Amino acid sequence: MSMIDVGGILTENGLFHNAIDGFTPRIAQQEMAREVADAINYQGQLVVESGTGTGKTFAYLVPAVLGNKTTIVSTGTKHLQEQVFYRDLPEVMRVTGVSKKAELLKGRANYLCRYRLRQSSQQSDLVGKENSFSFNIIDHWAASTRTGDIAEVKEINEDSAIWRQVTSTTENCLGSRCSDYNRCFVNQARKKALEADLVVVNHHLFFSDLTLKSDGFGELLPEHDTVIFDEAHSLADIASKFFGFSISSYQLRDLLSDIVSAEKEDKSGVGFGEVYGELENNIRAFTDYAGRIVKDPQTLESLVSSEFELVFRNLYTSLTNLQSALEKAAPAGEGLARCHIRCVQVVSNVGEWKESRSASTVAWMEGGQGFFRLHITPMDIGKEFGPYLQDSGKSWVFTSATLAVGDDFSGFFK
Repeated sequence: MSMIDVGGILTENGLFHNAIDGFTPRIAQQEMAREVADAINYQGQLVVESGTGTGKTFAYLVPAVLGNKTTIVSTGTKHLQEQVFYRDLPEVMRVTGVSKKAELLKGRANYLCRYRLRQSSQQSDLVGKENSFSFNIIDHWAASTRTGDIAEVKEINEDSAIWRQVTSTTENCLGSRCSDYNRCFVNQARKKALEADLVVVNHHLFFSDLTLKSDGFGELLPEHDTVIFDEAHSLADIASKFFGFSISSYQLRDLLSDIVSAEKEDKSGVGFGEVYGELENNIRAFTDYAGRIVKDPQTLESLVSSEFELVFRNLYTSLTNLQSALEKAAPAGEGLARCHIRCVQVVSNVGEWKESRSASTVAWMEGGQGFFRLHITPMDIGKEFGPYLQDSGKSWVFTSATLAVGDDFSGFFK
């Protein structure tokens, strides 16, 4: 790629102007393309603010496609991720005449789980009457889909609660012990990504991969030479969630639902009724408290009241009681064993949140109509992410329409 003027390809005499009707050459786009090419070739780090209308997507895709480096393109949203993969990337390959093995990879919550779909179909009470119509649509689609990507189902909003019942999480996935492991849509997507030259992901998945590797677990993304972050202005907020942790009322309710399902399948004989009902009531009480008191995110230090101490203590106690019941039930089957592991982690995280006194993190809480979330977030993302930038030997490109305040980029570099 060093012999090719990537900026020249985007000029009025270049390939794009000749091949695309209405293409407008832009000096800023050409300059950015050259800078990205240099960063890729020389394992550099580039931070570039590219305003709306500059054409930044072509400016980083052209050198990425023309180069011979394995590249990860990471976006802030799934919408841009799909735009890059389905519209912009094919256009760049068409115009340049260079074909790359490219794949789109999303987080596991975006792919149908055959095991959980079958569980729901066999246990109709898990679906509920209000979701039965949506479930029938999903069940019909599942018979024909090749990717399992829930975005294919246009009739059902991706935010619909029904998807949590038929997709998996890291916590409830049975892994290689699942009867559908060889037909798993998540595994199929990951295998394709591991063989690709260019993979388009979003920031959530990128940092999920990063934290998994740091914990010594399996990789989601292929070994790569270059990382290009589009919408880089959102990196700090997203990264903080992965270098810290969160526990939500949704996670707790999903755990309860999965215990019901697993007990029906594994038949441990352990009586969950009392501890289940106790936890349900205390989740509801804590959620009600959060909805009334926590109008805006609040730090743990600010939540000082006898009511808070009571609702928290009741919630934590009922979680430990559930953990004890699951410890007895776990030997009965893989489903209950996974629920036990999840519950142990939840109890640990909730306890750590309450006792958090670290100067390098902040414990905080958010609440709203029908939900709460407990967070621990690092105070300085740079300390967590910096070592990867310094030691990896990779090329890093950060771009967005807004990274600087005026002409000052210091806020982003922090």
